[in-house]
Amino acid sequence: MDAFTIATNILTGVATAVVVGVFGVRAALKQFKLQRGFERRLDWYEKTAEAIYEYGLHNATIVFALKNNRPDLLEEASKNAMPLKEFQKTLINDSLLYAERKLYLRLKEVGTKTQEITQNIHEVIRTGAEPTELYESNGRLLEEALFELSQPIRKMLDLKKLYLADFEKSPP
Repeated sequence: MDAFTIATNILTGVATAVVVGVFGVRAALKQFKLQRGFERRLDWYEKTAEAIYEYGLHNATIVFALKNNRPDLLEEASKNAMPLKEFQKTLINDSLLYAERKLYLRLKEVGTKTQEITQNIHEVIRTGAEPTELYESNGRLLEEALFELSQPIRKMLDLKKLYLADFEKSPP
């Protein structure tokens, strides 16, 4: 082997290593970016589902307190309630970044309806009417929103699809 062949082999090896290294680093950075995006999106879904669930529990407590004439529970629920503005912020703000258009519009609708119900409650109570029905409809709305929110999460995590009817059945 002469010096020219050795130099050519070294240069070819170095050039190949540089090209493979550059493409390898680019692919790794792209994968890292996709993974971070996935984790952020999943985190948003989890936080949003948690907020809807928490607000739904608050709502269910109010329904129970109203149906069973328990002013102590009603007062406790009022003290421990997540403020509506905080709930809407959690529901809508980041959904622009992480949710599909259909889900974003649904969450926006849920936020608006929840606000309307909350505002109408004061009017209902002022007139002396029974607010239980409004809170029950709000509970159904929140359950449906939670179910709809679970679908993309389940798809991202490669879990079996659930149907709303599965949630409406009583456990055995």
